[in-house]
Amino acid sequence: MPKEYEITRILDFASVPDDRLSDCIQEFVCCLFEFRRLQSETGFAMDQFTWVDDGIPGIQEVRFPGPEGEETIANPNFKR
Repeated sequence: MPKEYEITRILDFASVPDDRLSDCIQEFVCCLFEFRRLQSETGFAMDQFTWVDDGIPGIQEVRFPGPEGEETIANPNFKR
């Protein structure tokens, strides 16, 4: 089971091990760019990021609150 890191403030990045921080930051940046695009379409704001240290580059999915509960958008380009 891969380790997960909840990032809700900058200090939370300190919980990511030094040797995994670069991968975490790279995936966080990718998520930010993708979410900015989604935000312009949906109006939702990102208030947290959960990084799953699975060793696979890329963002698997984005979850956000929807009108009928949490919605999940899968990344069609994610390679398992």
